[in-house]
Amino acid sequence: MKCEIINPSDCCYLSGDDQEALSLACVVLGGGRYALNEVGTGKQVTPMFIFGGFEAWWKKTFGHEPPEMNVETKLKIADVLDTFEYAGERSSMNNIGARAKEYAEQFRKTEAPKS
Repeated sequence: MKCEIINPSDCCYLSGDDQEALSLACVVLGGGRYALNEVGTGKQVTPMFIFGGFEAWWKKTFGHEPPEMNVETKLKIADVLDTFEYAGERSSMNNIGARAKEYAEQFRKTEAPKS
C-alpha cells in the first residue's frame, strides 16, 4: 500500500504491506504530527496524534497494545522508512526524507541484547 504522509511541508509517501509498520513509521517520523492517507482511495490509515490518543487508537484499530520497540519492530519500521519518497523536488526546509533515512539507519544499528 502506498500512503501519502499528511504534513505541512512537501508531498511525500511511505509504502508497505503491513499497516502496523506503516503506522509506527508515520508516528516515529512525525512525532505524532503526521498522518497517513492511502493513495488512490484517500482512506486514512493513521491519524495525527498531536493531542495524544495513540495507545487508544492503536488498541481499537489493531486489537492489541502497541508493540514494544524491540529489534524486530525497529527493523520493520526501518524497512518502511526506506520506502520514503517525495512526490517531486523538496521545496521545504523541513527535510522529512533525510529524517526518514537517519531513523532507518539508527534503527538498523540496534542489536539484540547479548546474553
